[in-house]
Amino acid sequence: MFISQNIKIPNFWKLIKSSVVFLYFILLVLHNLSNNTVVNYSWYLILIGSFLLGIIQPYFRISLDTFLFAGIFLVSATLNIFFVGNSAVTDIIYTVLYFGVFNLFADDELDERFLFAAIYVDCAILSFFLIKVGFGKAIFTSLSNNFVSVLLLLPAVVLYIRREHFQKPISILPAITIVITCLLATGRGGILVSLILLLSILFYHLFLRKDWRNTRKFAIYILGIFTIASLIVFCLPFLLSSISKTGIFQRFIKYGMYGTGRTGIWSEYFTNMFQNIKNLFLGVRFSDLSLMIRYKNNLHNSILNIHALYGLVFTLYVCFLLIRIIIMCVKKKNWIYLSVMLVFLVRSMTDRFFGGGQAGTPILLFLLFYISKPIPTLPEKPILGGSANAQLK
Repeated sequence: MFISQNIKIPNFWKLIKSSVVFLYFILLVLHNLSNNTVVNYSWYLILIGSFLLGIIQPYFRISLDTFLFAGIFLVSATLNIFFVGNSAVTDIIYTVLYFGVFNLFADDELDERFLFAAIYVDCAILSFFLIKVGFGKAIFTSLSNNFVSVLLLLPAVVLYIRREHFQKPISILPAITIVITCLLATGRGGILVSLILLLSILFYHLFLRKDWRNTRKFAIYILGIFTIASLIVFCLPFLLSSISKTGIFQRFIKYGMYGTGRTGIWSEYFTNMFQNIKNLFLGVRFSDLSLMIRYKNNLHNSILNIHALYGLVFTLYVCFLLIRIIIMCVKKKNWIYLSVMLVFLVRSMTDRFFGGGQAGTPILLFLLFYISKPIPTLPEKPILGGSANAQLK
């Protein structure tokens, strides 16, 4: 029995990979919201599936940058395991898995509609729980509500960078939805970075798009923004009244972005880091930091977290790659890439989500390496039954 030539096998795999990415971001949220056994096993299954789909590809390549990154990481993590004890073998395993996840996020065949859907569904799930428990009350089992913004930024970074890479329209609707959800979460850092994300995209549409004066869509954007802003202003008194009852609004005014806890953690870490050569080059042992018992080994800063887990050399290499990306974004005029990267980095300065088993690690890899990916040139008439990637020039 012969298979019809009209069946497009690549579309099947495109659907599979796009669906797995969608489930990855949905289950990541549910995994943090619940201790349900089925949800947890489903999350780990999707994580492994994402890794396999990311590496089992005919065009999977390891660049010099990724080879150096992996080599320096392995040496640094091993030294930390033996001489400091902050890192663990499981950190290495997770990072290997996340390399596959990153490669899946970078797959040309992904359908961005699934990323749009992931953001909207995640916003709906998180908003439901935030409203259900009441403003200011925790919805996560082991995280603060500030991580609402982190979980929503992860798919947003992939979506917006891919849209710019393939020269597709940049929608403001995901950014608006994220802002509304972060307002419900009442996290100071989340509200700030979500607003920066929205303003960055608005700035792009107003001043950086070459055709903004000649498109009717511009009028639609302005009308949509005006409508949503009006709704927010209309609902703002009720929202602020509800927030003020929880004491969060007063805390925002009194402490700003950082509060007193973070500055104390960072001060203690820097003091210990410069005490001796070992701490400087290999990282400060968590057990030597008095505040880490209270804050569960969370330095509330992703760069410091990388240093604590992998030492100075790996941290400097990551910083070097980030600086290089900023320069490349300016040269290539990849303004969306630059904007979402800076938003993500700003958010990472006040919480931990790089390194080890942190779910932000594949997004960091995406930021570090995706900019070097060439824009594919597709043929005008793809061959039926043949892979679209096989036709790339």
